[in-house]
Amino acid sequence: MDAPATVGDPALAAAHRRRDRHRRRHGLHPVRLRLAGELAGRPRREGQGPPERLPRRRVRRPRHAARRPPPPRRRDRRAPVPPGRVARLRGGSRAQPGPRPARRRRTRHERGRPPRPADARDGARFTAPSWSPDGTLWTVESTSEGSDLWVRRPGQGAVRAAHWGLSGREVLAFHVARDGVRAAVIVRIDGRPQVQIGRIAHAPDGTLDVGAFLPVSSELQDAVDIAWRDYGTLAVLGRAKRDSQTLPFLMPVSGSAITSLGVGSLGEPETITAAPGAPVLIGTRAAGEQKICRQRSPANTYSPWICSTAGRDPSYPR
Repeated sequence: MDAPATVGDPALAAAHRRRDRHRRRHGLHPVRLRLAGELAGRPRREGQGPPERLPRRRVRRPRHAARRPPPPRRRDRRAPVPPGRVARLRGGSRAQPGPRPARRRRTRHERGRPPRPADARDGARFTAPSWSPDGTLWTVESTSEGSDLWVRRPGQGAVRAAHWGLSGREVLAFHVARDGVRAAVIVRIDGRPQVQIGRIAHAPDGTLDVGAFLPVSSELQDAVDIAWRDYGTLAVLGRAKRDSQTLPFLMPVSGSAITSLGVGSLGEPETITAAPGAPVLIGTRAAGEQKICRQRSPANTYSPWICSTAGRDPSYPR
């Protein structure tokens, strides 16, 4: 037989809580029960009816549905009037137009064209841009009568180099070495393109002296484009004296013999790019389409060329 429950027994307390919940759920409040018992035990008088029964209180359950936000006022739904337009207001009045914003002319960068110096020559052509390690942009403005070297440092405007050693020559290509103190160019000498190398000197007052250009090799009778492969070698698109078509060559800046690069058809090569430890890439035109060519095995100098990628003007980051 189970032991009788005591006052501190948890089972007794739980039973009392269940009883109280049952009474509250059905409107049987302890005070109402006690008052109903007193009325039931009180003696009735003659002519008095049965004791009045207390009304049962109705229990309302809370609603858990969230209230919808009130709809916006009518004046909040009106679209704003753009500057320079006139809006019709209530009552027939008209709003005064606001000041029209000033129209800013887009720059050439925003229109997708390269920037052109304000005092550049009419009819001149610019070489492909070249960047030095500090982020300076270099390009040569050239005509058949002469050329100018333009330099644009980060955050500044383009200025002409104070001293330019090829000012009286037509320059076809210009590339700064990765050391920032040498430049390779293709310059027209006596009607024939020639590859030359010069030095870049920075004066204490910030001016530039780019000159002392000397030819690198006499084995090429024509040159189309150049690129720095490493510290002592140039990658050149040109035509040797014994060839009838433009081919890629490796040209040491020391004046040693040039070496042909790869075998196979390249179509009409137009541009070349190179970088230390990276394969040489050539932009060419074949069957009316622009293609990018690379060697099947870059480690092999005589590996065949593969032109399967559509594109033009390949380049490596500085």
